[in-house]
Amino acid sequence: MDWAALAYTAAALLCAAAATVIALGHIYRHLLHYAEPIFQRFIVRIIFMVPVYAVMSFISLILPDNAIYFTSIREMYDAWVIYNFFSLCLAWVGGPGAVVVSLNGKTLKPSWFLMTCCFPAIPLDGRFIRRCKQGCLQFVILKPILVVITFILYAKGKYEDGNFSPNQSYLYITIIYTISYSMALYALALFYAACRDLLRPYNPVPKFIIIKSVVFLTYWQGVLVFLAAKSRFIKNTEKAADLQNYVLCVEMLIAAIGHLFAFPYKEYAGPNARPSGGFRESLIHALKFNDFYHDTVHQFAPTYNEYVLYNHNEGENTQAKYPSASAVPSSRDVELAGITVVPVTSSVSSNQVDQDESMTTPIRHKVDPPGGMYDLSDLLDVDLSSYPAKVPAISDKVWKTGPEDVLVKVKYCGICHTDIHQAKNHFGFSKYPMVPGHEVVGVVEEVGPEVSKYTVGDVVGVGGIVGCCRNCRPCNANDEQYCSKKIWTYNDVYTDGRPTQGGFSSAMVVDQKFVVKIPAGLAPEQAAPLLCAGVTAYSPLKHFGLMAPGLRGGILGLGGIGHLGVKLAKDMGHHVTVISSSDKKRAEAMDELGADAYVVSSDGDQMAAAADSLDYIIDTVPVDHPLEPYLALLQLNGKLVLMGVTPAPLSFLSHLVMMGRKTITGSFIGSMQEMEEVLHFFADKGLTSQIEVVKMDYVSQALERLERNNVRYRFVVDVAGSNVENAV
Repeated sequence: MDWAALAYTAAALLCAAAATVIALGHIYRHLLHYAEPIFQRFIVRIIFMVPVYAVMSFISLILPDNAIYFTSIREMYDAWVIYNFFSLCLAWVGGPGAVVVSLNGKTLKPSWFLMTCCFPAIPLDGRFIRRCKQGCLQFVILKPILVVITFILYAKGKYEDGNFSPNQSYLYITIIYTISYSMALYALALFYAACRDLLRPYNPVPKFIIIKSVVFLTYWQGVLVFLAAKSRFIKNTEKAADLQNYVLCVEMLIAAIGHLFAFPYKEYAGPNARPSGGFRESLIHALKFNDFYHDTVHQFAPTYNEYVLYNHNEGENTQAKYPSASAVPSSRDVELAGITVVPVTSSVSSNQVDQDESMTTPIRHKVDPPGGMYDLSDLLDVDLSSYPAKVPAISDKVWKTGPEDVLVKVKYCGICHTDIHQAKNHFGFSKYPMVPGHEVVGVVEEVGPEVSKYTVGDVVGVGGIVGCCRNCRPCNANDEQYCSKKIWTYNDVYTDGRPTQGGFSSAMVVDQKFVVKIPAGLAPEQAAPLLCAGVTAYSPLKHFGLMAPGLRGGILGLGGIGHLGVKLAKDMGHHVTVISSSDKKRAEAMDELGADAYVVSSDGDQMAAAADSLDYIIDTVPVDHPLEPYLALLQLNGKLVLMGVTPAPLSFLSHLVMMGRKTITGSFIGSMQEMEEVLHFFADKGLTSQIEVVKMDYVSQALERLERNNVRYRFVVDVAGSNVENAV
């Protein structure tokens, strides 16, 4: 009996078993505390490299005649780990959309270290992110192909591990493998160099070192031992392979321990963590490969030759016209309102000089029209003799595009609570005829000669404002929504003296500054609510530094803004409490939106139990309400952010603010930059709005239902599908 070989094998078994147990236990704890699935999906896959390496190496050690099959599995996982670490880094910084927005206008300067010294500065835009992704993905795709080729050549006697003879394929496959491997690692290095400031809070370097030491060093270690065999430092290639497999078993034990410190599960556990859906659901999510599939399609398919900031997290049902969160009324659900709809091409051309959803325009006085229903023909009860008998279509160009204008053919438009205020003249300055709508999504039909941001065919959105002075302090700080001379999308007067008109129209002409591109992967009807309600919820979270994971937030009022606030906060890793005046929305908040807690504000016991528990509250209530009960829910340094328009002054006892150093503040919609960010946030995270899609002939009922808060949670009008131009 060869006692040395037996001891050698026993030591390898002990190390491999210990490494596997430690790694699987680590994975199990991550899946039990699966609070951040977007991050932990990749972390679980990375940690699983240890069992794969350990088990495959040990089996190769005891079954050397069949080792080629097991080492091939191990090497395929090399590529998978590199891709997942890149995806993890991308998720840490908020996805490709957030990277592009954060690095807008920056470049990667020529560098000897990065081997870019002979090239011009590299723009850090969407194409750069795409190239980095392609660099990692090509290795994942190529490695299985090389394995299949290897098996075929091995069966034909043309492949032998460690045989560098020109007559054997090992040399050529190793060269191809090395080039592909190096490209993947180089893409990862370029991405880190570009995003190191964004990645700094996540301290990726130790994690990168551990992964590189396992993947990169073990690969070259294998090459070196075979070269040693070729040079006769080791007896033969079989002994070299045995040594490589033994060393890997030992190294995997070290790697398993290193992963405990590099990817601790306790970061996602504790009292501030949001609950997961259970071990089984977490495991299924981690094993789903839909992210890799969609990444591959959208980085290499010819259709996507221009890089799109695509959501690849939950893309299985991309063929459906309306995502699962959308509700489309059937024919029996639609009641004709007898509305006379006049198709209008709205223009704000630069060439021509629920209760939670109110824009914060000061209310002057309230004037309700008679009757409860909304007959939109009343809004158009004016002398139309100067209008053409047949309203011209887009091709007739009622308004010409100026140098920086974009002509948008309207597809969808959301209905906001502000539309009720405007239609009923609650603000006291409504002007008729009026075309409402400020959550507009459409397709670019034409661009002016100086338009650089958009091309014909782009899917774009228009929000609540279409003009500003561009010279004041807010404008210079890219906070144009606070400009004192901002121009509303409708029911306002443009610089040339003409009225602005909104998205309930066949087309709009808008200055390119006030247009945003809708990311691919985000359905246009889903994007519409984000242009007002979504950015309104997102802006205060960003501005007041409330985006870090682990915070405890409250959403006061569960309407159009409130439900998006819940979704945003949850995906930022917050513990979210919905605060409502009754218990009737509890099931919706907890089961459908995923809120962690629900507090009825009229229940003193529930409010007392929640006291001193929240870091912030987003207050979306648009009616008079006391602030003291909600101030009591805030912790030290907590913030109460007001976003609902109230008809009367709000009051509070000052000591409730002073004793906790609390802040009462406000926020108003969002900037154009924040609008882009929230669109990419939803696309990257795979989030959806809860919407009900209706046609133009249902708008009257929709407004009436919205006023009764009878919608979950946003109406979106299918303008293009309503055949507006034939509705007269």
